[in-house]
Amino acid sequence: MCSVEAGLTAGGPAPAEPEPAPALAELTGSSVTALTTWFLEVVDGYVVTEPGSPEWAAVERRHAETVVRVLQPAVEAYPDVPVEWEVRRGPVVPTLLEAAQGWDALVLGSRGRGSIRGRLLGSVSQRLMRSAPCPVIVSRAP
Repeated sequence: MCSVEAGLTAGGPAPAEPEPAPALAELTGSSVTALTTWFLEVVDGYVVTEPGSPEWAAVERRHAETVVRVLQPAVEAYPDVPVEWEVRRGPVVPTLLEAAQGWDALVLGSRGRGSIRGRLLGSVSQRLMRSAPCPVIVSRAP
């Protein structure tokens, strides 16, 4: 299975070109898992902590809609590639490392913060490249 993480974190979507994931999947005869994560969300001044609550469902729905919107152009460009959409709650790096077990590849977007800002703010792609159980492809918008 070729899998993609949409680059969606608390700061919003990473400005990436998502097309490498379905292109790779088409070349290898694989599928794509479009996965986004969320960890802490505040709704009406309260941190969302209760699974199954209307607030929890609203957060999950918002993240699902965002990942579909971000990746839809790439999915439409490769209509024969099967895509599974997934939203998981948890810190982004551990959540993706857990999800990536058994994947052929992990495709990420990059915010392109550079070495100094990336070191100060932390780089999801750098941490995943060091720890992922599969090859990691980092895609930046042109």
